[in-house]
Amino acid sequence: MVKKFLLGALALAAAQVASASIITVNGAFTATDWQIYFGAPAGPIDPLHLAYSVTFDDALSYASDATVLTVLSTNVPYSFDFSYGAGNGAFVLATSGGVNGCGHPPASFCAFVSDFSTGIPFFVEQSPAGGGGWRALTITADAVIPEPPTWALLIAMGLAGTAVRRKRAPAA
Repeated sequence: MVKKFLLGALALAAAQVASASIITVNGAFTATDWQIYFGAPAGPIDPLHLAYSVTFDDALSYASDATVLTVLSTNVPYSFDFSYGAGNGAFVLATSGGVNGCGHPPASFCAFVSDFSTGIPFFVEQSPAGGGGWRALTITADAVIPEPPTWALLIAMGLAGTAVRRKRAPAA
């Protein structure tokens, strides 16, 4: 039974390696300490929170694609989606986004992520319903839920360790 489970976990890991251009990025962050950068807008959402998961092929470009984005939790009241320019090294989560950028119409949000290992943006802006714009000066990481292949690997390692300990345990 354990052997079959371990073989299944290894097959799942091999499938992930075989499709190496398909990547999943999980991110969760809080943006605070807002500074006005244009106009005289109403106050920003503070703190702004977003937890998400996005699975995409990094060899392709995406423009305003909501099908690859899963929002796990947020307090952003605006709709947004995912954009990515193949080879540019960053993706955009934005209300009015596009490959390599985003617009700033009233009632919008924009975040750029370049470090896929953390999923934390280096740039977050928001424009309230009345217009103008705010830029976050502080962006902090929140807890991230691992993707299913990581859970499978962790569980397989735990079961394998338990099986090895049981075989080595002296008979009482």
